[in-house]
This record gives sequence, structure tokens and C-alpha cells, in this order.
Amino acid sequence: MVYMKKLYGIQLPILLLSLSVGFISFVLPIYAKEMNMNALKIGGLFSIVSLVNIVIRPIVGKGLDRYGRKIFLVIACILIGFALIGYAYSIHEMILYGARALHALGSAVLSLTIYSISIDLSSEDNVGNRIGLLDAAKSKGGLVGAIIGFLIFLNNPFLNGWKTVFIFYSGCCFFAFFYVLIKTPETKKMNQEMVKTKLKINRFLFIMLTIILLTSLTSSMVTPIFMIFLQDHISNKVSYLAMSFIPASIIFSIFPPKAGRIIDYYGRKKTLMIGKIIGVISILLFIQVNNIISLIILWMFQSIGIILSTISYKTLISDYFGKHHIGQMYGIFMVMVSIGGIIGPLFGGFLYEIQYSLPFYINAFIKIMNLFIILCFIPKTVKM
Repeated sequence: MVYMKKLYGIQLPILLLSLSVGFISFVLPIYAKEMNMNALKIGGLFSIVSLVNIVIRPIVGKGLDRYGRKIFLVIACILIGFALIGYAYSIHEMILYGARALHALGSAVLSLTIYSISIDLSSEDNVGNRIGLLDAAKSKGGLVGAIIGFLIFLNNPFLNGWKTVFIFYSGCCFFAFFYVLIKTPETKKMNQEMVKTKLKINRFLFIMLTIILLTSLTSSMVTPIFMIFLQDHISNKVSYLAMSFIPASIIFSIFPPKAGRIIDYYGRKKTLMIGKIIGVISILLFIQVNNIISLIILWMFQSIGIILSTISYKTLISDYFGKHHIGQMYGIFMVMVSIGGIIGPLFGGFLYEIQYSLPFYINAFIKIMNLFIILCFIPKTVKM
């Protein structure tokens, strides 16, 4: 009961810090296009996130295990708040890149902290559910923020709306800063046993690193060019496309806790494979989409696969490494995500310039390779 109270107390700042997540994924490529940036430069805006993460995440992971979670949640509030101010005043592409880098830094700190807190407040039989609860808070923030953002855009010219919405998001981050300082508890239990426990480095670790690298490569390959693809093939109205994502955003906001319970009950491997199969089907169908209704349905279908895969990965890591070094190990895994995130956007942008469907077909091929690795090399149960 105490753990649940702490979880609910942490959900509000996570929601506030995540308001910009859903909005920026749609609008950043379009804003960059307005600044006459080509597909390769737009891909660079996504790759710089991963470059920052490679450097910072292992450091943050060690810090979380050594100094606790609350201080890093405070730091995330400050970094994200100032990054959003940078977006608001990004009149030149170098300012936009700088804001993006600062946002990447804050988001890296936030994501590691959220995951560590969810493990702190879980037991062996409810890890998936606890991860799902905080993931849902982040997704709810993205959904609420996207709705607010696009309402502002509907009533303002594009550039004025851009500035207004990011100033609003920034104000919410600084409110979260004071909330965390005053009300958010520390969740990590500090003791010497945790410091002395040694990390396990073996075959399973390297298999998981490979799977996560390939997963990151596929997801980041289409991210920077996807909105451009939809504008070219369905509609050039940003608000029209954004509203089509609302049903999927609702699934991201409400399904993670339920998905966590499913994963806790049926096991990590089964749900991970189901998530990957959904991913392969979705990416191949996206190329055939030619109307808004089919886009809505496909986004909803894809969101279920993403949620199942993401929470399955996180619970597998927790199962194997436990709570002792979870910040450090999750930081290492996130480095692999970042490496894939550097290569993917640049590769996807390059392929898109050759032929728009190439990133989607190669994405599906890599997903199938990943599914084969999971089937052959991930055990049904993984425990410390």
C-alpha cells in the first residue's frame, strides 16, 4: 500500500515532464522542414539525441545506484524545462540542434530515473505492472500535451503556435521541479550490500544487448521520415494527421499497466515475441496506407505491439539484474538504444531519398531477424 502511494505521488511530475513528448514527435520534422532542412539534417536531429545518450546514460545509471533517484528527477525537471525554452526560440537550425541536445540530456535522466523508481517499488510478481503504471503516466502526459499543443496550433499561425506551446510546456516542467522538491519521496533503499554486489556479465547479457540494438535501429529508422511520408501520401495537414494518432495515444495511456499484468502472468518471452510479430505486420502495412481510417486502425494495432515489447524488455532486465545495480545496467542497455538511434535516422533518411518504401522494407527485415534471435536464444524464464 505504501509503495502504491509513492507510485501515485510520482506520476504527476512524470506526466508534466512528458507533455512535449507526443507533440514534438509530430511537429519537429515539420518545423525543421519549414527551416529548409533536408531529410538528412532532419535525421540528424534524431541522431543527436542518441549521441548525447551514449555519453550520459552510463554515468546517470551509476549515479542513480549510488546517490538515489530524487536528485536525478530534480535535474531532469531543470534540463527539460530549459530545453523547451530553447525550442521556443530556435530561429536557427544550430539553436534547434542545441535545444534538441539539452532535451536529450534531460530525457535520458528522466527515463533512467522512471525505470529505477518502478523497480524500487515492485516485487518479483508485479514488476511488469509497476513499470506499466509509470510508462502510462508518461504516455498520458504525451497525450494531454499533444492535445493542448494542437489546440494552440489551430488558433495560431504555425510559428507563433510553436513558440507559445513550448513556453507552456516549459512552465509545466518548472512546476514539476517544485513539486518534486517538496512532495516526491526517495525510493531507493541505500545499504552496503547493494554496493558490494557484483554485476553478472555473461551470454544472456550480450544477447539482450544485440536484441535491443536491433530494436532501436528499426524504430529510429522510420521516426524522422514518417511524418514526411504521411504528408506526401495521405495529407499535408499536420493537425489532421495528429488527430488520427489520438486513439493510439489513448492505448499508450491506459494499456501499459494491463500489459504489465499480462507479461507478469504469461511470461516475458511469449509477450515479447507477440509484440515483435505485431511490429513486423504493422511496418509492412504502413506502406499500403492511403486513407486516414486505415492509418488510425494501424496505429492502434502497432501501439499494442510497442507496449508489449517495451515492457517485456524492461522486465527481462529487472528479472536478471535485480534491484542492486538496475540503474547502471539499464544505462548500459540504453547506450545500445542510443547507438541504434544514431545509425537508424541517418540510414532511414538516406534510404528515403532513394525510394520512400525502402526504410519500411529494410525495417521489416531487421525485425524478422530480431524475432529469430528471441525465439532461439531467450529462455522462457530468466531469474537471478
